Amino acid sequence: MKTKKSIILTGLRRFSLLIVIFFLFIIFWLIEPAFGSGSNIINILREASIQGVLAIGLTYVVISGEIDLSFGAAASLASVLAVLFLTFRNVGLNLWIAWPLILIVTTIVGYFNSLIVVKLKIPSLLGTIGSWLVIGGITALVTKGTTIWTSRYAPAFEVPGRLKLFGLIPFPIIILLIVAIVSVIILQFTRLGRYFYAVGGNKSAAIHVGINVDRIKTLAYILLGFLAGIAGITMASMFASSTPTVGQQFFFPAIISVFLGSIFLKDGIPNIAGTIVASLFLAVISNGFNLIGLQFWYVNITQGILMIFAIAMIQILSGKEIKGVKM
Repeated sequence: MKTKKSIILTGLRRFSLLIVIFFLFIIFWLIEPAFGSGSNIINILREASIQGVLAIGLTYVVISGEIDLSFGAAASLASVLAVLFLTFRNVGLNLWIAWPLILIVTTIVGYFNSLIVVKLKIPSLLGTIGSWLVIGGITALVTKGTTIWTSRYAPAFEVPGRLKLFGLIPFPIIILLIVAIVSVIILQFTRLGRYFYAVGGNKSAAIHVGINVDRIKTLAYILLGFLAGIAGITMASMFASSTPTVGQQFFFPAIISVFLGSIFLKDGIPNIAGTIVASLFLAVISNGFNLIGLQFWYVNITQGILMIFAIAMIQILSGKEIKGVKM
């Protein structure tokens, strides 16, 4: 029977990320008053939204017991294609054709990764490094390694990245909320969601009860590819420009968000709410460090420490190694 003290400590641990975010916000605000301004809070949420969408996609893969290191490259590819299609034959491709094509391309990338892992039986850590290099190389080849941009585009192109709902809420935040709500419903309230957790938790038991493990893992990679496409289109819409590595800025934050979020609400189990809160936490740190004048390497150091902490806590809380990241 749990004592009152243990219940309180468990609650503090499970909601520790929110507590830390609150105190960080106060500290940064006291050091730099501009941190607490409405415009800066919107900037924090906007940054958290893109990496949050990527992190949610990665959450599916990690829950299923695997890992994917190519999602940043897939997002970069989507962003580059979104800009290139604007200048297709000097008149541009209709957005209602271009965007579905991009999502099809990144979904195929996700399916390709699933084949590497499921069919070829290559460890996901190594296999997706290979696909990362391939996708990154193709994107650099297409752009010749340079920044591409355009000033000609239909008004609808601005919707994913720059539209503000009611003149206040940036559309990337709306996209994150939609993706998060759908994902919570899938993972928490459907049989498919239970299958994801079963496959990642105990593959042998999942097979024994008749779950098609390969199909679930394939679906996880496909979902990540699709969401990488959405993130890439959103980035292109924000800036009307792209680079071969634009998605890589969210690579480590997205990975850290998944594992750090695993200690939020649940003891070492990846979950959508935790992933989103962790994404917000990292965005607060990045934005705060920038505003108070700290160089980017302090962000890198902090992210590295948080990653090590998250991995250690998951192993302590769950009492087992983390699925999907072993060689």
